[in-house]
Amino acid sequence: MMTADLAREIHAGNIAAGWWPPQRNRPEILMLVVSEIGEASEGYLGDLMDDKLPHWPMFDVELGDTAIRLYDVIGSDAIDHLPDLVALATQSHEELIDLNTYDVQGDLMMIVRHVCRAMEHHRKGRTPEYALALWRSLAAVHTVAIAHGVNLDAVIREKRAFNLIRADHQPEARQAVGGKAY
Repeated sequence: MMTADLAREIHAGNIAAGWWPPQRNRPEILMLVVSEIGEASEGYLGDLMDDKLPHWPMFDVELGDTAIRLYDVIGSDAIDHLPDLVALATQSHEELIDLNTYDVQGDLMMIVRHVCRAMEHHRKGRTPEYALALWRSLAAVHTVAIAHGVNLDAVIREKRAFNLIRADHQPEARQAVGGKAY
């Protein structure tokens, strides 16, 4: 379920973990969202199980990672421009009503399209439109998850718990040569 509270919680946790330097690059963040969608596609096409949460399909976990990244940036940038989430979810659902459970790639590209809209609004300084596009991106992730039988809330909970203890997410690991920079 999409909530502003979850966005605030995820963003605060990522600040505490050191993932948010004073000047975080928004295009970089949005590209990371797209990279999670690409990994979801790889998981689906290869019928792979996740390597971090091996009891979940990779597709499910990467959709969860997509949502986590969107919640994070929403917690930073879009909370003050909170649209009516019920209307947003309804509008996004109506737009996606033709989702076909056999066209996962098309469904994933629809999420990318929303993220690209967010980027374009950010680039042009249209803050309210940027915020709305971020929420629509997240609504699209939730809608795709529902259409494809993904328990997104459970995946998000498990992945967030895992991320708290994973070695490559610790500040010292990120600062090491070859560590995750973002």
